[in-house]
Amino acid sequence: MDNTIKGSKTIYLVLAAGIGIGSLGTAAIVVSKSNGGQSSLLRGTDARALPVTNLTGETLNGLKALDASFTSLAEFAAPAVVDIKSTSGRAMAGDGRMTPTKGGEGSGFIYRADGYIITNDHVVGGYDTVTVSLKDGREFKGKVFRAEDYDLAIVKIDAKDLPTLGLSDSNKAKAGQLCMAVGAPFGFENSVAFGHVSALNRDRTQIANRYYSDLIQTDTPINQGNSGGPLIDVEGRVLGVNTLIYSPSGTSAGLGFAIP
Repeated sequence: MDNTIKGSKTIYLVLAAGIGIGSLGTAAIVVSKSNGGQSSLLRGTDARALPVTNLTGETLNGLKALDASFTSLAEFAAPAVVDIKSTSGRAMAGDGRMTPTKGGEGSGFIYRADGYIITNDHVVGGYDTVTVSLKDGREFKGKVFRAEDYDLAIVKIDAKDLPTLGLSDSNKAKAGQLCMAVGAPFGFENSVAFGHVSALNRDRTQIANRYYSDLIQTDTPINQGNSGGPLIDVEGRVLGVNTLIYSPSGTSAGLGFAIP
């Protein structure tokens, strides 16, 4: 999760990013000027938000419908997205408490109602304890099944009748289509963001003994903690597993990558 690999030209590929996301929105503020040209925004009196009153009824209804569809999509996906914390080792801290010596945090999504969860291997692989937190507040210890070469893993928890997300056919994904990421960037659970599929079949060089090929590139922001979370289409199906970001700073610069 917190592994950062420095590449050429000081570009970093950060593992454990996954779907943090850019929002779609537009706002306008009209600033009137008076008192010798002083902005009313500075005076804090006459500045007013410009509502969408100039739109026709049909156009406004369409905008509201689009807004409602995004809200509905987020509400549909969120219950099936989980937060994952992985820890190893124990050592005594300065205050006398025993704390893990190694840990990470990421996301995942439930794809079978009997407790099977998909995530990234770098989120859960090689740790002593993996704890899965559901949106209803319950926590479970997870058993990990690794596919190390592909940076994918299955985590099994002892639960049933769980909400799930179905899988989309990534081969049918198209550049420009809308998508949404759900996860816990920087530990902020239940975060959603919107963007687009930017490109398909992207390859990344070998990182930490793994070679990534055929990745989905997205302008949906991906940050540490998003890794293992779902990148979903407008029908609520999973296009890919959020995995990498390409960034000079180690945080999202607009280029995210998901395993299809």
